[in-house]
Amino acid sequence: MTEERQSRRWRWAIAGVAAVVVLVAVGAAVSWHFSSAVLVPDRSDWPRSITVDAMSRGQIVLSRDEESERPGVYGLEWQGGHAIIGPVLATAEDSVTRQLRSVRGYLVPRMKVATDTHVYAGNPRQSLGLPYEDVWVKDELGPMPAWLVPGRKRTWAILVHGINDDPQVGLRLAPWLHRSGFPSLMITYREDLGAPSSPDGFHHMGLTEWRDLEAAVRFALAHDAQKIVLIGYSMGGALVSQSSKSLASLRASPQRSSMPQPSTGRRSSPSTPPRWASRAS
Repeated sequence: MTEERQSRRWRWAIAGVAAVVVLVAVGAAVSWHFSSAVLVPDRSDWPRSITVDAMSRGQIVLSRDEESERPGVYGLEWQGGHAIIGPVLATAEDSVTRQLRSVRGYLVPRMKVATDTHVYAGNPRQSLGLPYEDVWVKDELGPMPAWLVPGRKRTWAILVHGINDDPQVGLRLAPWLHRSGFPSLMITYREDLGAPSSPDGFHHMGLTEWRDLEAAVRFALAHDAQKIVLIGYSMGGALVSQSSKSLASLRASPQRSSMPQPSTGRRSSPSTPPRWASRAS
């Protein structure tokens, strides 16, 4: 009887250890999946799950889902085209009617589209008619492409996009910054399209990318900036936070160069422009 009890205890103990091992393995797999989803650069396009039901002058009817009925102003993307959708005008059980403007490309009913936080597509001149210069920020990993919209003031705004994004996200603020006289620098950092890769090929949630922001600040100070305003979106905010202590010690260079002149259509780039820089024609 005693031997039978001991045998049962051993069986339960072994079963308990096996269950713990399985749970640990599952937990590790889930953790790896979500950590890789964040850390591995993702340059795939937005999934196009919305259908264009109908179009009329200044309006578009889209199939209804969480994305298409979300309040606000967004870009509308499809293969080879871009538009801007405005406020929701009407909703039905399975459709949403919104304002439509700035259509570029072929757009007709039954096409698949996707909403995009990039309201504007292309460079500052293509999308907004703003003067700008393609510049290259000297960085420890190599030159980082950026857009510089000039301004009369010596306070610069540096706009830092989020993970798996690009400088187009800064175009929302660019018109106001330009009207207010602030030069604005929309930067890239390691692992962006057109920018150098990080040594291990992963994002580090600001722990290493902040050095690229510091390089952008040095660029601004070398081009007559006296004060810097940092604007970070999503992971861009982490870059701003990570770099705060280091940036506090930077000062304007006594040998400043003049601000680059607005683009004349020619590039002095060391490589071909990244995809986000030539997205609109």
